[in-house]
Parts: sequence; structure tokens; C-alpha cells
Amino acid sequence: MKHVRILQACLIGCGMVLVAALVGLVLLVRWWTAPIDIPRVPPPTSPTPNAYEVYKKLAVQMKEKHEQNPQLEAMEQQLSYVSRGSAPLTPELRRYLQIWEPFRREYRKHLNEPSRFPELLQPSTTFPDLSAMRMWARVEAVDSLLAIRERHYARVVDNYRTVLLVSEQMRNGGIIISHLVALACTDIIRRPAVQALPYLSAGECDAIVHITRQWERRRVPVEQAFEAERASHINLLHDFYEGKEKLTPEWFGAGPDVPKRVPPAKWLNLRAAAHELQSLYEMAIRESRKPVVQQAKVPEPRHVVNAILFPMPDSILSRDAAVTTRNRLLAIAAAVRAYRLRHGRYPKTLAEAGVADLNKDPFTGGEFVYKTSPKGFLVYSVGDDGHDDGGKRATRDKSPGDIGLLPYSPPAPASAQQQVPPGPPLWMK
Repeated sequence: MKHVRILQACLIGCGMVLVAALVGLVLLVRWWTAPIDIPRVPPPTSPTPNAYEVYKKLAVQMKEKHEQNPQLEAMEQQLSYVSRGSAPLTPELRRYLQIWEPFRREYRKHLNEPSRFPELLQPSTTFPDLSAMRMWARVEAVDSLLAIRERHYARVVDNYRTVLLVSEQMRNGGIIISHLVALACTDIIRRPAVQALPYLSAGECDAIVHITRQWERRRVPVEQAFEAERASHINLLHDFYEGKEKLTPEWFGAGPDVPKRVPPAKWLNLRAAAHELQSLYEMAIRESRKPVVQQAKVPEPRHVVNAILFPMPDSILSRDAAVTTRNRLLAIAAAVRAYRLRHGRYPKTLAEAGVADLNKDPFTGGEFVYKTSPKGFLVYSVGDDGHDDGGKRATRDKSPGDIGLLPYSPPAPASAQQQVPPGPPLWMK
């Protein structure tokens, strides 16, 4: 009898453990497959009228025109080389610029209108307008090179202003690719402006300073890109969970490590993915507000879906800082030149040149380095390592070296292990 009671107690105990395990398993499954508790982000509200829609329409029209005419495609390729200074300006390219003239005039009509990137990122989204925008920036740059040859320096200044302002209109409310294209367009147009600087009058130098201050007022902070990406990716997680978008092996790219099958998205704990994604973007936004040398590295995502979606922010943060730096350096150099033209000497300080408000280094949070000598003047940022290398320019903006008015891109080294030393300082007059 005693053995029977013991057996019954054991069975009851085992049953209770089994029930507890089943309840725990059910609760675990419910927690693991719980719906995302971070709400969807509503689509952005675009202004009316929206200059971006006009720019997009013009860019797509021009791109279609090129696709229909192989000769224009070849000219556009040549245009890319000329804008980088690696090919001469030919009569054919002059005619090519004339084809663009109606589009260029139309762009300029909308510089002061409100503009916003019109949508959140979707998996099927393509960006023909953004690639065409780069093409348009190269057209403006080549026209600036032609203007330098013809000594029409006011045209160089106007082209610089146009691309700077349109670039900010392009990336307002946009995702990271919008910001990267806008930054690339700014780099493209700044190069001929720097080349023209030694020939500008004091008034034209003043115009460069005024344009830069106008650009500073309109400058879209890079945190906006992270906000737009966060909103797009939170919504995409909802789409995965609700089955509106399928998570397939193609999402994981190519290679031997890519899974041949992906479990249903509901079984991937997308609630945890959303919380991790939210945390990563919040950190990226916080760090983007700091000078580069003070920025902490955002950790890599641990969730498998976030490893696909989350863009590591280091590259765009340093890229944005480099573009901001060079825009300010150009304005400072223009102010120093204008001062010398008016007073016969270089200013002792940048405050004396009247550009103390632009003397802010995005890399360090301090001031730029300014020097004068019989060779002229030198102004630069110490770059992402915070070390002053005397103005020697970092190779492709990577330390060691400083950030000058023009990037330093030497020939490729003999071996991948060979470190290329910084380039010479860029003295201006």
C-alpha cells in the first residue's frame, strides 16, 4: 500500500512537472512569436509643392534620354572623367552641355522651394533619380571647368551654389543612400570651385562665404538619415511578421554561408529584433551629434535579421564630416583671399577674416588649423585621429594625415599591405 501511494505521488509529481513544462513551452512560444510592440511609422508628409518631385522628374527624363541614345551614354562616361580632372574638355562635351541646358535652367527655378524625399524605403524601391542626380552634378562641374577656361568665374560660383542647395533638398527626409548621393554631388561640384579660388575677385569670394552660410542654415543633419532608415526598417519588420513581405534566402546575399531555407518570420522573434534595431538607431543618432573623435562605435547587431538591415554608421558619419569640413574650409579660404585682396596681407586669425562662425571642425569639435607663410596660407582639419600632421593630407581621408580642401588620392600601392604616406599640404593664395 505504501508503495502504491509513493507511485501515485511520483505520477502526480511527474504530471505536474509535465504540465508546468508544457505551460512554460506555450508561454515561451507565445513570447517568442509575439507581435512587434513598437508601432509602425506613418509615411512622411510631403510639402506642396515639393521640389524633390520636380527634380526627380527632370532626372528620370534625362536618364531615359541617355538610355535611348548610345552616343549620350558615351558622352556621360567621358563627362565623369572630365569632372574628376582626368580627361580634357572636348568640343563634343560642349555640345553635350547644351543638351542639358534646359534641365539646368529648370533646376534653378526651385532652389528656394520646400523639398522632401517623398517616401520610406521599400524592398522594391529603385533610385533612378539618384544616379541621374550624380550625372547632373557632373554636368555642373564640367560647365564650371569650362567657365574657368573662359574666365567666367561668377558662373563657377553660381554652379556651386546650385548644387549645394539642391543636394540639401535631395536628402531632406531621405534615407542613407539619399545622403550619400547628396554628399557625392557636393564633392563633385566643389573641386572646380577650389580650382577657381585663386582667380576669384573679392566679391566672388564673399559670394562663396554667403553661399556656405546659406548652406549651413539648410544643412540636413545626418541623424535624419538614421531616422528614415529606422522608420523604414521597423515597418519592414512588421511586414515580415504579417506576411506582407517574405524573408527569403536572397535577403542574406550570396555565398556558402547563406541558408538554403529560412523559417517563417514569426519564428524569428521579431519583437526582440525591433527592440534591438530601435536601440542601435538611437545610439547611431546620439553619436552623430558628437564630433567624430568623440563618437563611440555602434555595436554590430546580434539578431540575424538586423544583421541584414542595419547599416553600420561609421562610414556615413565620417563621410558627412569630411564634406562638411571641406565646404567650411572653402568658405574660410575664400574669406582669407578676399581679406588679402582688400588689405594686402593675410588675416592673423580667421575671426579677423570674418568667418569665426564657420571655424568649427566636425572631426574634433574645435577649430580648424590656420597658418600663413611666404608660400600663402594653409587651413585644414586634423581629421579622425585628432592628430595634427602639419596639413599633410590623409590618403582617401583615412588617418594618418589631415583633411584639406581637396582629397588626396595617390596611385595604388604596389601591394595591399603597403601603407601610402599622407600627401603634401595644399597651400592657397
